[in-house]
Amino acid sequence: MKRRSVLLFWLMMAVWAAMSAQCVGSSKYVEPSDKIFSDPEVMPVYPGGQKALMAFVSDRVIPKLMKVDSTLTGTMVVSFVIDKKGRCKDFKVYRSKDPRFDKIIIREMKHMKRWKPCMLLGRPVSMRYNVPIRMKVKQTCRVKRMENPCPACP
Repeated sequence: MKRRSVLLFWLMMAVWAAMSAQCVGSSKYVEPSDKIFSDPEVMPVYPGGQKALMAFVSDRVIPKLMKVDSTLTGTMVVSFVIDKKGRCKDFKVYRSKDPRFDKIIIREMKHMKRWKPCMLLGRPVSMRYNVPIRMKVKQTCRVKRMENPCPACP
């Protein structure tokens, strides 16, 4: 009886040690959950790459902002979560110029294609991603030229 209880005690200690080694320490064990990671092994990729993402912003978002205020300059940053399936959600605008611009940016950014999600230990995970939206004077002239030719613009 004594021998059985000692054996049971050591067996329980071995199981406890194995479980704690799996959850704590230097291993990068990832539990399936809804955690949002900030430093994955493989970054998320927009279909077509970074150039396609910037083309989407300059073709879809910037003209809508220019219609509201043609003198808008500076940088706004939109932040969103790319989930495990590559969908974008939880949009927030930082460095905002005006709340009416935030609504436009979020409305237009929701039309992005699905991303290839980021990976951690071979598994897709969610990640928060930031995209800068830069408004320059040349863009202002370009949008005005589409509406009315501007003699000062090249």
